[in-house]
Amino acid sequence: MIFKRNPEYAELFASQAQVRLKSALDVVWSNKEKGLFIKKVSEVASGVIAIVDASMSIKDVAHEMRIVKRSSTAVVCDNGKLVGLMTDRDMTKRVIAEGHDNSAPISEVMTPNPLTISPNDLVLHAASLMMQHNVRGLPVVSDGKVVGLLTTSHLVQNHRMQAIFLIEKIKYATSIRTMANFTIERQAIFEALVEGNVAPETIGRVMSMIMDAYNRRIIQIAIDKLGEPPCQFSWIVAGSHARNEVHMLSDQDNALRNLLSDPAPRMEALATEVEYLVLDFETTGLDANTNSILSLGWVEVVNFTVNVASAKQLFIESPNEVKAETAVINHIMPEMLQDGISLDSAMTQLFQAAKNKILIAHGSMIEAAFVDEYLTQKYGVSDLPVMWLDTLAIEKSMALAVNKDAEFDVRLSETRKRYGLPEYNGHEALIDAIATAELFLAQSTRLFDKQYPCIGKLYRLLNYALETVRDTQTAT
Repeated sequence: MIFKRNPEYAELFASQAQVRLKSALDVVWSNKEKGLFIKKVSEVASGVIAIVDASMSIKDVAHEMRIVKRSSTAVVCDNGKLVGLMTDRDMTKRVIAEGHDNSAPISEVMTPNPLTISPNDLVLHAASLMMQHNVRGLPVVSDGKVVGLLTTSHLVQNHRMQAIFLIEKIKYATSIRTMANFTIERQAIFEALVEGNVAPETIGRVMSMIMDAYNRRIIQIAIDKLGEPPCQFSWIVAGSHARNEVHMLSDQDNALRNLLSDPAPRMEALATEVEYLVLDFETTGLDANTNSILSLGWVEVVNFTVNVASAKQLFIESPNEVKAETAVINHIMPEMLQDGISLDSAMTQLFQAAKNKILIAHGSMIEAAFVDEYLTQKYGVSDLPVMWLDTLAIEKSMALAVNKDAEFDVRLSETRKRYGLPEYNGHEALIDAIATAELFLAQSTRLFDKQYPCIGKLYRLLNYALETVRDTQTAT
């Protein structure tokens, strides 16, 4: 309704790249400069193209491109149907650099199923497709037949369009030094958009696309230099980059990088010298593979004191109805989840809070499993390399040291009673996190009588409990 009454603002909130670029184009370029982009593709594309058959050898295709048609791109067809594309850069990268047999059919090295454009489409639309998909050429197809080819060389006659195709340059940069030299062009894009009063959302998205290109290329250069990684990995960004709000002074926020950039606490460090993040998850069940996180709560322990000011609780948005038992047990009402935040946002905040800290939970295998499941589903990685302590395992270790056959209740509330700690009226993530933090301090005091040990000793207690449980299970 607002957009109908104020159509001049509608384009600023468009989700399609073509509409956003048209909005930017309207204010950044003059009518004369815009001439190229409001033309039809058929007016700009080249009709002299190298059309080759998918069965032709790589060598014959190269000859057709360079000698016969003098084209940097070959359109590959099979029985008249477009099936692929091959550029001179592809020849260099996939054939020469890889030592591929040049007598093999071109179908082995071509880019299959390329994007296409209609001769009646605007050049502006073609430019937006090239930006979105990082491609250098678009076959022009009419009635199922290839009638032309539009390449970046047709568009870079305009000096500002050269800046927009910075993404293409980054994609093929061979060194960090080369990419550093693109700073002036990157700044030119930003300044042109700002000075042209382009909507901040559009500016942020364009600059974020450039940042994406930098990240991808730097990662690939690192792999080329260091070798293939020993496992699959994902690159997680946070802050302005994750929000598509990059500007010229934006830094590189990376959630896992922030968490892992500093070394983990040393095993010989005194327990009082490190910081802890005590956390608790409320979930729909214990199996991380089939259940969901409803809320997260955490609090810091600094100088062996619970820092209540750091306490935080987050509810995860959920369209599903809250079960009656969930509302009773976890004190979570439907409106809490309806007003909650995304799991991605919650996990990012958790990773940032956990930086340089040892994680503590009562029954930490539950929280650790849900964190691993999130990382696996979202990024294809697991086993976050952080240090965990478990107040449940510490309690079990202390009891088993006295009597290996002892049976006792290790639930959080019952364990707190054995230390004379008060009972909390409530069962939710933040309350349980604070209760666990207090229990950890009480356990440490009873164990070491304020002569606080090194971290390694606490871990030996944890491992003792786990090994004893395994031995008991094996014996039975």
